[in-house]
Amino acid sequence: MVRILTEENKAKLLQANLGRHLTEEHKIKLSQANLGKKRTEETKAKMRQAGIGRRLSEETRAKISRSHMGKTLTEEHKAKIGRASLGNKYAFGNRFKHTEEAKAKIRQANLGNKYAFGNRFKHTEEAKAKIGRIKKGNKNMLGHHHTEEAKLKMRLARIGKTLSEEANIKLHEANIGNTYALGHKHNEETRVRMSKSHKSKWQDAEYRDSEIRRLRLACCAHPNKPEATILELLNAKYPEEWKFVGDGSLIIEGLNPDIVNANGRKLIIEVFGDYWHTQKLKPYRLNEGRVRVYAKYGYKTLIIWVSELNNIRNVMVKIDKFIARY
Repeated sequence: MVRILTEENKAKLLQANLGRHLTEEHKIKLSQANLGKKRTEETKAKMRQAGIGRRLSEETRAKISRSHMGKTLTEEHKAKIGRASLGNKYAFGNRFKHTEEAKAKIRQANLGNKYAFGNRFKHTEEAKAKIGRIKKGNKNMLGHHHTEEAKLKMRLARIGKTLSEEANIKLHEANIGNTYALGHKHNEETRVRMSKSHKSKWQDAEYRDSEIRRLRLACCAHPNKPEATILELLNAKYPEEWKFVGDGSLIIEGLNPDIVNANGRKLIIEVFGDYWHTQKLKPYRLNEGRVRVYAKYGYKTLIIWVSELNNIRNVMVKIDKFIARY
């Protein structure tokens, strides 16, 4: 026999439970009792209906927020969520597509709704101030920086992935008329502001070195052909004594050497392209400028020009003399 509670009884039960907290033991029992249970479609519909228009109080939101602070899912928990989401077209990350009819309904429902996605709604100054206060101290929101390990994982995950032609067309169509999309030109005033901002950031040595490290790793993770040639010569005669650091793994006052001694000796070998390190370009590209900077930190530097690689024997003599001298 199914007992149906009256509205009056529901209200009494709700009142009686206010302020009550379940013990850990009780929570475990409830969790075990619900294992394997699935709600019927009717129950789901009722719960969905009951939640329409319901808004949690600020106090309740704060409690929920505090209860989740510092929590991290275990690998086992993540695996369970992954298994539970298999085949669920509504699960996050699954490529669920609305039907054209559903899209039309959503579009119709959002007409005139200034809060709907895509409508140009602007927060009031008061609302902005509230959002700012809420986000203060929240490390997972704006201003969060990924760790180097996280960046590497994200980079590796994207290797080999290319957008389909269909995806490219959709992106193009989505950006039509968007003045903030690629191709947008900033006015002169904005350019000056951006320039000043970047220059002031670049004065911070830590920021400058981290940016150079990031850029070098993105473009020069492996030695180029001339660098690879020098490394091959070094490893043949001095195995495991030299290593490539042109990927940003060593930054000295914003400069990134090509090859350094791996045995603790402060020796640097730079491989210079004849075009990129000429007098016509900036001083920091010149051999004298780099040698001077490295010397401040106790390094001795040997510069090998790409044009010298036409005579490998002479290059090897030059390297031997450098190593013997220091």
